Amino acid sequence: MKHLLIALGLCVGFAHAQAPETPIEPEVELTEARTDGANEVIETEVPELVVNPLQPDINVRGAVPVGETITLDAADSKLGSPSEGQATYSWDAGDGTPLLWGVQVKHTYENVGQYDIKLNIKQGSLRESSTKSIIAYDRRGVLVTDTPRPDVVAQAAASGLWLSEIPYETGDTQLATEEAFVAALSQKIPQLQQSDIILFWSQSTDPLQTFAQWSRELTGESALNLSSTMVAQITEGPLQNAEQQVRTAVLTMGNSGTLLTRPEGATQLWSNTNAASAGSALLSRGVEWSFVDERTGGSGWRLLSRAMSYFAQNGVSQSVIYLLLAVPFLAFFVAFFRQFVGIKTYGVYTPMMLGLSLLVLGLQVGLLAFVLVLLVSTLIRWVFARIEMLYIPKVALTLSVLALSFFVVLWAGVELNIDINWGLAVFPMLVIVTVSEKFLSNQSSAGLRNALIYTLETLLVAFVGWAFLQWDFIEQLIMRTPEVVFIPLLGSYWLGKFSGLRLSEYFKFRAFFQESSEE
Repeated sequence: MKHLLIALGLCVGFAHAQAPETPIEPEVELTEARTDGANEVIETEVPELVVNPLQPDINVRGAVPVGETITLDAADSKLGSPSEGQATYSWDAGDGTPLLWGVQVKHTYENVGQYDIKLNIKQGSLRESSTKSIIAYDRRGVLVTDTPRPDVVAQAAASGLWLSEIPYETGDTQLATEEAFVAALSQKIPQLQQSDIILFWSQSTDPLQTFAQWSRELTGESALNLSSTMVAQITEGPLQNAEQQVRTAVLTMGNSGTLLTRPEGATQLWSNTNAASAGSALLSRGVEWSFVDERTGGSGWRLLSRAMSYFAQNGVSQSVIYLLLAVPFLAFFVAFFRQFVGIKTYGVYTPMMLGLSLLVLGLQVGLLAFVLVLLVSTLIRWVFARIEMLYIPKVALTLSVLALSFFVVLWAGVELNIDINWGLAVFPMLVIVTVSEKFLSNQSSAGLRNALIYTLETLLVAFVGWAFLQWDFIEQLIMRTPEVVFIPLLGSYWLGKFSGLRLSEYFKFRAFFQESSEE
């Protein structure tokens, strides 16, 4: 026991010897007390919450040319209480140069690249810092893309190319997509005029073709001079599939040509100032590429492709061309479902025009207008059944009321913030009104149930045609090779020669076929 006490005393003495002479004050504050069961007051230590009032703010452009003197401004930074003393500001420009001191300082970047500017503020015992990235470039360009590509922008910045992004966002309809893209282009005219390269990176060439038609119409101070600008299109599919559409865009823009390559060749575009040097770099690295100009490819015997190119060069919208090419497909679908499947519709014209209306309006607005037509038509018939009127004036009054009821659709579109060109949407909505006359006529002759069946089957056929033509693969195939419209034409001719039973008739008379097979 004696030895144990001696050892314990040695340990305590060693601990006191190692302890610092000045005791460390705990960073806590005694804020409350409580009493336990033995009436002993126990003080509870609660950590003090300290808020740093310093908020550094770096005010500088996100991209600057190499060799240009810029101002780094911290005047909007928030400081602590004046009792903390005067604040000091130090800047690290991120390029290895010495620290700069002051609220506002001047600096010049001599080399291209991306740099992180760091601002440090010291005020009394307070410290705080903030960082902001900046690009020093010797070339500038525009990136048109249907998918945000921050990695591409960063790679280009590291090579001294500042890319300003213009999004190509897909809307509810092709017309809405083009309208939104043209609005985005119009806001970037100064950047486009100063660009050394305009790069299109998208799944289709639609952005390039829309840009070509838009740039052709610019005049005066807004005009683009593309003679010294490298235009490039990056595609993930085979280059041969895109060449015809790129050639149409080249003829529309009137520039010398467009570089067409694959994603793996994008890095070679950052450091080359023209298509010739970029093509040589791509060739040396085995990357597939093509320079498309007015002599490339050509349509040859493909007269329809040549006609589509002619219309596109003269300002006809791609969406308008696509709607015209969609008509043979919609007509074939209607004929197929009526003649081969046995579905009943209001003729051929009504479901075909309903399908086109869905393409123009989009599914949301199109279905809303369609349902509204049915409801208002039913209500009007119920009201007019109690009023003695001649048939023609009654139809005229019905159509007029239906047209006015579309203000409900406009209100719903505005409230739901549906992206659509309402100026163009009015006429497809009025086309849907023609369904009401068919619906009311059928309801009078065959009853409400049969009228609803005809109407829903008409909508079904129109919906199938719309879904088929909304498929990106089909849209690109039709626009790239418009000669495919001969397929539905041949299909309609085949249906005209078809003399067998419809599929619905096989189902309707299945009992008869079973009895015949048993015999």
